[in-house]
Amino acid sequence: MPSPPKCNLPPPNHHQHLSSDNINLEKFKNFDANFINYLGDIRSHFSDPFVSSNSNRVNSRLKEIAVGKSTKEYKNYVKVVKYEERMDDDPSTPNAYENVTNAKFQAKYNLWRKKLHRFDSIG
Repeated sequence: MPSPPKCNLPPPNHHQHLSSDNINLEKFKNFDANFINYLGDIRSHFSDPFVSSNSNRVNSRLKEIAVGKSTKEYKNYVKVVKYEERMDDDPSTPNAYENVTNAKFQAKYNLWRKKLHRFDSIG
Protein backbone atom coordinates (compact mmCIF):
# COMPACT_ATOMS: atom_id res chain seq x y z
CA MET A 1 0.00 0.00 0.00
CA PRO A 2 1.61 3.32 -1.01
CA SER A 3 2.06 6.13 1.44
CA PRO A 4 -0.40 8.98 0.97
CA PRO A 5 0.97 12.02 -0.85
CA LYS A 6 2.66 14.61 1.33
CA CYS A 7 0.53 17.54 2.34
CA ASN A 8 0.30 20.04 5.14
CA LEU A 9 -1.28 18.91 8.37
CA PRO A 10 -4.83 20.17 8.87
CA PRO A 11 -5.39 22.88 11.47
CA PRO A 12 -5.87 21.46 14.99
CA ASN A 13 -9.61 22.19 15.04
CA HIS A 14 -10.20 20.90 11.51
CA HIS A 15 -12.06 17.85 12.84
CA GLN A 16 -13.95 19.05 15.88
CA HIS A 17 -15.10 15.57 16.88
CA LEU A 18 -11.49 14.48 17.52
CA SER A 19 -10.13 14.95 21.00
CA SER A 20 -6.65 16.39 21.22
CA ASP A 21 -5.17 13.08 22.36
CA ASN A 22 -6.55 10.98 19.49
CA ILE A 23 -3.38 11.36 17.48
CA ASN A 24 -0.57 12.83 19.51
CA LEU A 25 2.00 13.72 16.88
CA GLU A 26 4.46 14.71 19.64
CA LYS A 27 4.98 11.01 20.37
CA PHE A 28 6.26 10.61 16.82
CA LYS A 29 8.66 13.57 16.79
CA ASN A 30 11.65 11.30 16.16
CA PHE A 31 10.02 9.59 13.17
CA ASP A 32 10.75 10.64 9.61
CA ALA A 33 8.74 13.56 8.25
CA ASN A 34 7.02 11.13 5.84
CA PHE A 35 5.48 9.25 8.73
CA ILE A 36 4.37 12.45 10.45
CA ASN A 37 2.69 13.46 7.19
CA TYR A 38 1.11 10.01 6.98
CA LEU A 39 -0.32 10.35 10.49
CA GLY A 40 -1.57 13.85 9.72
CA ASP A 41 -3.16 12.78 6.44
CA ILE A 42 -5.19 10.04 8.08
CA ARG A 43 -7.20 12.63 9.99
CA SER A 44 -9.37 13.09 6.90
CA HIS A 45 -10.61 9.50 7.28
CA PHE A 46 -12.31 10.27 10.59
CA SER A 47 -15.59 11.17 8.84
CA ASP A 48 -16.09 7.49 8.00
CA PRO A 49 -18.77 5.94 10.31
CA PHE A 50 -16.60 2.95 11.28
CA VAL A 51 -13.69 5.21 12.11
CA SER A 52 -15.84 7.68 14.04
CA SER A 53 -17.27 4.97 16.28
CA ASN A 54 -13.95 3.13 16.64
CA SER A 55 -11.46 5.99 16.68
CA ASN A 56 -9.40 4.53 19.54
CA ARG A 57 -9.08 1.22 17.70
CA VAL A 58 -8.09 2.94 14.45
CA ASN A 59 -5.66 5.23 16.30
CA SER A 60 -3.99 2.27 17.94
CA ARG A 61 -3.68 0.50 14.59
CA LEU A 62 -2.27 3.59 12.89
CA LYS A 63 0.33 3.99 15.61
CA GLU A 64 1.40 0.36 15.19
CA ILE A 65 1.67 0.86 11.42
CA ALA A 66 3.71 4.04 11.94
CA VAL A 67 6.10 2.10 14.16
CA GLY A 68 6.47 -0.56 11.46
CA LYS A 69 7.06 2.06 8.78
CA SER A 70 9.78 3.70 10.86
CA THR A 71 11.91 0.55 10.87
CA LYS A 72 15.11 0.00 8.90
CA GLU A 73 13.61 -2.99 7.11
CA TYR A 74 10.58 -1.00 5.86
CA LYS A 75 12.86 1.78 4.60
CA ASN A 76 14.99 -0.84 2.83
CA TYR A 77 11.86 -2.44 1.37
CA VAL A 78 10.50 0.77 -0.18
CA LYS A 79 13.96 1.57 -1.59
CA VAL A 80 14.46 -1.86 -3.16
CA VAL A 81 10.95 -2.77 -4.32
CA LYS A 82 9.15 -0.07 -6.28
CA TYR A 83 5.39 0.09 -5.75
CA GLU A 84 4.64 -0.82 -9.37
CA GLU A 85 6.85 -3.91 -9.13
CA ARG A 86 5.40 -5.38 -5.93
CA MET A 87 4.16 -8.95 -6.01
CA ASP A 88 1.41 -10.65 -4.01
CA ASP A 89 3.98 -12.20 -1.68
CA ASP A 90 5.64 -8.86 -0.83
CA PRO A 91 4.81 -7.17 2.50
CA SER A 92 1.49 -5.35 2.32
CA THR A 93 0.65 -2.74 4.96
CA PRO A 94 -2.47 -3.81 6.87
CA ASN A 95 -5.54 -1.59 6.54
CA ALA A 96 -6.14 0.23 9.85
CA TYR A 97 -9.64 1.18 8.70
CA GLU A 98 -10.79 -2.35 7.89
CA ASN A 99 -13.71 -3.46 10.05
CA VAL A 100 -12.12 -6.61 11.47
CA THR A 101 -11.53 -7.87 14.98
CA ASN A 102 -8.37 -6.85 16.77
CA ALA A 103 -7.10 -10.43 16.60
CA LYS A 104 -7.54 -10.48 12.80
CA PHE A 105 -5.80 -7.10 12.45
CA GLN A 106 -2.93 -8.26 14.70
CA ALA A 107 -2.50 -11.39 12.57
CA LYS A 108 -2.23 -9.24 9.42
CA TYR A 109 0.11 -6.80 11.18
CA ASN A 110 2.38 -9.59 12.47
CA LEU A 111 2.54 -11.19 9.01
CA TRP A 112 3.46 -7.79 7.50
CA ARG A 113 6.24 -7.28 10.05
CA LYS A 114 7.52 -10.84 9.56
CA LYS A 115 7.68 -10.34 5.78
CA LEU A 116 9.51 -7.04 6.29
CA HIS A 117 12.30 -8.87 8.13
CA ARG A 118 13.46 -10.26 4.77
CA PHE A 119 14.76 -6.73 4.15
CA ASP A 120 16.76 -6.40 7.42
CA SER A 121 20.22 -6.74 5.92
CA ILE A 122 19.63 -4.95 2.62
CA GLY A 123 21.05 -1.47 2.18
